[in-house]
Amino acid sequence: MIGTTVSRVGNHIKYLLDNGGIEFVGIEPARNANEHFYRAVERPFLSDEEARALPTKTRRRIMGIIIQAIMAEVLSAFRARKLDDDEHLWLGWRALSVDAQGQREIAEEKTESYERIVDIEARSANRMAESGETPLSLIVASMSFIRSRAGRRRGRRLASQIAE
Repeated sequence: MIGTTVSRVGNHIKYLLDNGGIEFVGIEPARNANEHFYRAVERPFLSDEEARALPTKTRRRIMGIIIQAIMAEVLSAFRARKLDDDEHLWLGWRALSVDAQGQREIAEEKTESYERIVDIEARSANRMAESGETPLSLIVASMSFIRSRAGRRRGRRLASQIAE
């Protein structure tokens, strides 16, 4: 999926594990092998300024990894029917027409929303540490980007879009 060999990925995982970037979570049997699970010790976050300072090639690679991960997660959950009975599922998207100031305001809103979500996760971790409750593994994704094609026609209903 990421265009590299298993041994190279293994070397990267060993490096991250040895240097404290990830921690070992556990092993689960899968087919004729064992799957090893790790998680990030500190989730990477780049500020807008840090991201803009990166070379374009590096930014594009990061974007590609994020987009692939989001798509893989949502398709996997969809195929496993995890979305069917999730009473707190939230999916939505909308094509907007805004000016440059509107785009900046949306980016600011997305950043503030992300920060609130990280705070919710921290408070939840504290509650689970006290209660012993098993955590739910959620994917929270949000995007805002300039479309590559012209906007949709006005006046079309969602049902007719789905039927097409």
